[in-house]
Amino acid sequence: FFSPPTMACSSRSNAMAWQELGQQLKGESGVPIQDRSYGFRTYRSVFVGSEAVDWMVNNEFANTREEAVLLGQEMLQNDVFHHVAYDHTFKDEYLFYRFPEDDPLDQKLKQQGPSVASLLADCGVTRAGFVLRKGTLFWNKRYLMIKQDEGKLYY
Repeated sequence: FFSPPTMACSSRSNAMAWQELGQQLKGESGVPIQDRSYGFRTYRSVFVGSEAVDWMVNNEFANTREEAVLLGQEMLQNDVFHHVAYDHTFKDEYLFYRFPEDDPLDQKLKQQGPSVASLLADCGVTRAGFVLRKGTLFWNKRYLMIKQDEGKLYY
């Protein structure tokens, strides 16, 4: 039975343990990662939460489905993967999750700043949520985050 670190504000060695667990989950015998559709949209290189729970239980990373969900939530908090729209925590449901390196917007995020998942996993986020920003033609829904320790605003 795998016993990962349990703190969201983990040290560098704990971050490496989380990444190793993520590599197992993503590996050759890991969860199926593929393009999937929901509604009228296709999400590239994603896996399903309930399939990840199955994998964690079957590979003895967790004894029960509930333990697997808790482990998945810790992995999400430590930026191992994220929900495709950042709308959900990790759940034993037909929800799509993606590894950061598989994110098609990864290069864009690197140019603009840190990912939402890494900011949420870090200590010091004072406020986070959606805001409306007026565009040229339409109002745009943006995710906004304020970090207390840096005095920075991310959106």
